[in-house]
Amino acid sequence: NTVLKLAQRPTIKNFSKALIFILGNIDEAYTMSGDYTADVDADEFYNMSLKITVPKIKKALQNRFRNEQIARLGNIHIIYPALSKKAYLKIIDMELATTAANLKNLLKINVVFEQTLHSKLYYEGVYPTQGARPLITTIHQILKSKLTSFITEILKQKLKIDAIRFSVKNNELLCDFIRNDKLVITKTEKITSNLGVLRKNKKDDMQAITAVHESGHAVLCTVLLNTIPEVILSVTSDFDSEGFVYTNYNKNFLSKKDLLPRVAIFLGGIAAEELVFGKENLTAGGSNDITKATELVTDMFKKNGFGNIPITYALSSIEDRHVNHDINSIEKEIQTLIIEAKELACNTLIKEKKLLLVLSDFLANNTKIKKAELTVLIEEHLSTKTIFEIDANYYRNKLQQEIQNTLVNNEILDKNPVYLNKSKTQQ
Repeated sequence: NTVLKLAQRPTIKNFSKALIFILGNIDEAYTMSGDYTADVDADEFYNMSLKITVPKIKKALQNRFRNEQIARLGNIHIIYPALSKKAYLKIIDMELATTAANLKNLLKINVVFEQTLHSKLYYEGVYPTQGARPLITTIHQILKSKLTSFITEILKQKLKIDAIRFSVKNNELLCDFIRNDKLVITKTEKITSNLGVLRKNKKDDMQAITAVHESGHAVLCTVLLNTIPEVILSVTSDFDSEGFVYTNYNKNFLSKKDLLPRVAIFLGGIAAEELVFGKENLTAGGSNDITKATELVTDMFKKNGFGNIPITYALSSIEDRHVNHDINSIEKEIQTLIIEAKELACNTLIKEKKLLLVLSDFLANNTKIKKAELTVLIEEHLSTKTIFEIDANYYRNKLQQEIQNTLVNNEILDKNPVYLNKSKTQQ
């Protein structure tokens, strides 16, 4: 009984010098985390994650905690960005270095990994939004699971070697057994290339359709938004996407004048298919584009005042407070803008048909084109020479211009920047 009482007696712990870390994945802040594509460069997701701030984390935490609970977490937040391409390559280097050290310790020989293996591991293992785990398992699948076979070969043939060299060729892992810098024998193991098969250049009807569709988006993005896409793919490893255009548009907001060209770009794939293949041969690949275009215009007109009347309209029949239900007029405005956007897309692509066809031909025979190659095609085949610069400070510059034209000319402004707080006697 005495022992039991002692065991149940509470003890006093001093945590006055403890440092407590609360860890968690806040997917609500990392909005790109739901994108499982392996075809976008890791650096793009890394750059997106750098824009995540403490206020955004606090906003995301509201989905999980009450405000008073969030307040108790304080303001000291360590926000981890997504892994960059450099980070993934570093992980590969570290894993290979550890493997080389283990093999050298076991076999007393030097181990070399050629760049072809590094590239294959990155190409097959990196899903930018899923972190290091998929890459680690890929390294195990492609390399580590096959090491026993190579070690057995050394023992079985009693090879007198001082080094082994690993490389990749034609979806095979090659192990060269070397003595005095001379090749003794090579053993190979087949590699299961999951993403490689999906990314294979097919050169079929589907790739041709995708090439035309994505080229339509890209040409309109170039002409209407004055922005050259970072990469265009006509073959992907995604289950639900045959291709896509990735654009790093350097603008953090959507203005009213941008809406029409943005919607036209959404409809550019459909317009391109109609122009090249004929309306009767239009495919169903543009359904997602239509949905995005409709959602964008509907939100801008019904929620953000882009229509003729700045009023919030009902987005569904169950909404009954603080919204306007007389939606007939706004629905007409939405339809009119989408029709105008489709006409803008068609007319622009007719004008730039040469560029459209050249780019489509390239993508029908190649799985992707990056910005550098695309820029060359645009400079050569775009009908109108364009300087690809975006006025990132239009609104700020416009404000300063209006101040100069109005306030300064009326002698309201003073050199003192706090003139608005001055009394009449001070003025």
